[in-house]
Amino acid sequence: MVEPRSESNVFRRVLEQTNLDEMVDGVFASFADQSEFASMRPPDEVLKGWVRWNISLVVRWSVEGVPPTEAELDAFRELARITASNGTPIDTVPANYRRGARFAWNSLLNSTQDADREALLAGADLLFEFVDQVSRAFTAAYDEATRAGGYSAQERAAQALFDRVVASQELDLDDERLAKRIGIEVSAPTRPFVLASPGLPVSYYTGLAQRLRDLGVLAVARGRMISGVAQCRVPWSDLATDASTVFAEGDLVTAAQLARSLEDLRLLVEVAARRGDRGEVDADDYLLDILLHRSPEVAARLHARVYGRLDSEMARTLDALISNDFDRTRTALALPVHRNTLTNRLSRIATVTGIDLESPQGSTLLWLAWRQHSAVANTLSRLTE
Repeated sequence: MVEPRSESNVFRRVLEQTNLDEMVDGVFASFADQSEFASMRPPDEVLKGWVRWNISLVVRWSVEGVPPTEAELDAFRELARITASNGTPIDTVPANYRRGARFAWNSLLNSTQDADREALLAGADLLFEFVDQVSRAFTAAYDEATRAGGYSAQERAAQALFDRVVASQELDLDDERLAKRIGIEVSAPTRPFVLASPGLPVSYYTGLAQRLRDLGVLAVARGRMISGVAQCRVPWSDLATDASTVFAEGDLVTAAQLARSLEDLRLLVEVAARRGDRGEVDADDYLLDILLHRSPEVAARLHARVYGRLDSEMARTLDALISNDFDRTRTALALPVHRNTLTNRLSRIATVTGIDLESPQGSTLLWLAWRQHSAVANTLSRLTE
């Protein structure tokens, strides 16, 4: 039986016959080198994975009639929050989607016979409706992430008290009343803590901060992070926090040490969340990650020095080598390749990077580049889960 020649059937047929790898490479190339995108650009293979996932959503919508779900749109919302936190302009990502859609559409037109081109035009509505949906979800989440205010009077009062405590400033009468109501003695040593639950709305944080204050802990929500001080261990098990929660507690500190301790804890939680870790985290497990995070320009340069010069095969080989603690026998088995093949690949890696893989300094540079590479990859991969 001959399939009816309808506009939707033509669009589906063209999509199904398209070389997906070539389409991914073309869409990727349409925006990857934009200068305004450089500050947030992840490794090429991770970005191509994101492009491939987006294309699969368009294909599914066309073939099965299933548009992006709210859970899938949440990935774009989380990307918007990351973009906003990096200070990247709001239109950077939507503009990249428009560039990618234009390339994809022109590619489909060029691969279609003249007789089908008019019918194919119906597919333009679906393709650009996808871009519109993604852009709307992204823009709304970006605006929410950057919008000032929005906190209740109770939350603002707690923030004011917290800021004065951290800055060792004199409290006013309202501050003293609130501190007494919470049950915290601001002149005594306190135990700082920081918490984040990636992907959850601001309302979750303000609600949790209030619950913590009800338990005698001075906690405040700022964006998608809670900072606080306590004079006892925080009863995390009683709070039923979300499974995505990452938190860290410091030691008891004096008022003079509090600001620096909170800064260190915020950085620790940010690094751990970026790696996709959950639960309570300890700074001793993240020392090199923190070092990279404190020096973003050095981290980017290190990543470019290593992974920026490797093709996909060499990158996979290096990932396997470091994941297996530089043990070549285990690496060869993991890939899997012959030991001589592995030796040849490692020789190529040493040549293109100019790094001696056998030296302590060289292996340290490679390991640091791999940590940066993995952190960026994990951030974007998490969005497509």
